Amino acid sequence: LLKEASVHFAEQLGAVGVINSLILLLPRDSFLNSQALALTCLSSLCSASHVNRKVLLETQGAIDSIISLLEFDEQDEEINICAVDCSWCCLVNLPASSPEVGAQSLQLFIKGGAVERLLSLVMSCPGFMRGQIISCLSDLANMSQEARDRISKWTAATLPSTGAKISTLKLIVQFWNEEQRRLHVNGVDKNGVITNEYNDGRPLSTWRERRARNKWRTDRMLPE
Repeated sequence: LLKEASVHFAEQLGAVGVINSLILLLPRDSFLNSQALALTCLSSLCSASHVNRKVLLETQGAIDSIISLLEFDEQDEEINICAVDCSWCCLVNLPASSPEVGAQSLQLFIKGGAVERLLSLVMSCPGFMRGQIISCLSDLANMSQEARDRISKWTAATLPSTGAKISTLKLIVQFWNEEQRRLHVNGVDKNGVITNEYNDGRPLSTWRERRARNKWRTDRMLPE
């Protein structure tokens, strides 16, 4: 009952023009705090109701305004976090109750250059933000062939750390290697080749633990 009441209240807010008012707070020349708060409110309103998703879709400039904030801002990383969350709640996470609205929103989101902006953002942002952005990209790839094509064809102009060009695949491998080092995971040599096929990414503190674990998995695979 409480959930139904919250959905009804969210739709009432959308019906009286709250979503349109929130979109007006998103341009880059607005106050930073108002941008983050507006994105958070949009996430809540649209995740609660597919009716509000339709209102957002019909609001002129709404999707372009959200996409424009998917650009790394060193001065306020909160906006980037809120923009990715808003993208997922309002445009990526398709509602089963209204597939047509969801598909149309997703198409406009992708055609507006959101995939390329998310890839550029994940390349530049701090490590703690990567999981959120990669999850959003993963959902986009699962839902849209066009998104998959754009992800596979994307190439960054320059990598901030080295100044070299990099593809999506190389970027993912780089993130994987950095995460391995952060977790002190053994099993990858200096050339990036996996040397322990039983290692699932969790750090193993001692050689004895690795040996016991691999033996257990080997025994499980042997026929009785």
